[in-house]
Amino acid sequence: PKDQPAQFHTDKFTYDSNTDTYTCPVGKILQAHSDKTADRRNFFNKAACSECSFLSQCARGDRPYRAVARGRYSKICEETDKRTQENMALYKLRQQIVEHPFGTIKFTMRGNYFLLRTRRKVCSEVALLFISYNLKRAYAILGFHELMARLDSIAAYFQSFIMKMQNFECSVKAASLAFD
Repeated sequence: PKDQPAQFHTDKFTYDSNTDTYTCPVGKILQAHSDKTADRRNFFNKAACSECSFLSQCARGDRPYRAVARGRYSKICEETDKRTQENMALYKLRQQIVEHPFGTIKFTMRGNYFLLRTRRKVCSEVALLFISYNLKRAYAILGFHELMARLDSIAAYFQSFIMKMQNFECSVKAASLAFD
């Protein structure tokens, strides 16, 4: 709870994976009281809490003891938080590079929800959003005439490539007819 002293916040309780217990800030051991396969497990120690002089500060609500919940994926979340804290400079750089395009797509291009359903259609929709974002950026950087000139050169390249492939197919057909 918000009115709870900082020394009794849940992050001050330490989890021991070897014994599958939590240790409270005062040093009392909280045992698990649910199955390991459950999505969320509760840890508490009624006997230790009843004797604790900090109970009024630590436990809030209707229960006369403190309980700490641990989700099935808490270990993964803790490892991710640790990696994030250790590589904060890298994550700040990532925010500068990656968050801008997604923010632009989401807010200015109205890409905050999908109009289509199924994975294949959503992938196509996302691809169109990214292409339009890239064209929008290229237009802003290069200007209309330069962008059109570059697109024309790309189109000419593909057109010549297709012509070469068609000529190759014709020569292959002619060669196979010669051997028949």
